[in-house]
Amino acid sequence: MRNGEDKKVSRIKMLPIFSATVVLSAACILLLHLYLNVAPASFTDKYALPVRIITTITLVGLSVASFVFFVFGSDLFVRLIFSAVAFSTILLGAVYTYNISGFSEKVSSVEELRSYISGFGGYAVAVTVLMQILQVVVLPIPGFVAVGAAVALYGPFYGGVISYVGIWIGSATAFFIGRYLGYKFASWLVGKESLDKWLLKVKGKDKVVLTLMFLLPFFPDDVLCFVAGLSSMSKKFFFIMMTISRIVSVFTTAYSINGSIIPYNTWWGILIWAALILITGVISYFVLKHGEAIETWFKNKFTKRGENE
Repeated sequence: MRNGEDKKVSRIKMLPIFSATVVLSAACILLLHLYLNVAPASFTDKYALPVRIITTITLVGLSVASFVFFVFGSDLFVRLIFSAVAFSTILLGAVYTYNISGFSEKVSSVEELRSYISGFGGYAVAVTVLMQILQVVVLPIPGFVAVGAAVALYGPFYGGVISYVGIWIGSATAFFIGRYLGYKFASWLVGKESLDKWLLKVKGKDKVVLTLMFLLPFFPDDVLCFVAGLSSMSKKFFFIMMTISRIVSVFTTAYSINGSIIPYNTWWGILIWAALILITGVISYFVLKHGEAIETWFKNKFTKRGENE
């Protein structure tokens, strides 16, 4: 008797999730059709029809599967299907909005991006945070351009804080995509060649070396968030490391991008910048070339220290 009551309660709890899955599936199909109407002709001429058919069948199939799992009380699968459909809907909505907004034509420089964001008035801060999230996960915007636009709008401190919030959320999203949605989805977002390249470079070096890569300016931080999710790095280590390293990288960019600390228009400022670029370049090369030795040395060092204590 008790078991029957538990199942009934479980189904009641799962009903909103199942219902949301059906609604989001319909929304995803609608967004796909809207996107294909504005997508480049080179893509739609070849793939529009099969994409419509395959996606519609898949989403209808997922809704049916969700109903079956809901009826039989398989809560885990109902939640998994909901998560997959929800994420697909959000991603497709973002891509569609990006496509119709003409945003790609307005991000070639800091000034153009600043002008574009300021046009949102009271919503500019929210748009800035969203832009920083998307530039980590999906948008092809250089980080210094996105941070530079925030600095131009709000100054180095507030621009840095706003950028940091968005980049932190975006980094966490990229990590969880790698960890829970897997290699295929991550490679679709960032490109298989780029992902494979950095997975190979950090293989077996996903603690010290990966941390140094986040701190140094010559490594693709956004791709490395996906790589971290696909590596053996623990969630706790990633979030501590990413929280600290992003503070360093974001605020260094925010305060250096307009020359507020080290100027670009004096001989000594140019000399210092040249020296810093040279030093960080050498360190980056050393990390890339001798990453395995660096990782091994740190592991041995801390292992010995732990044993002595």
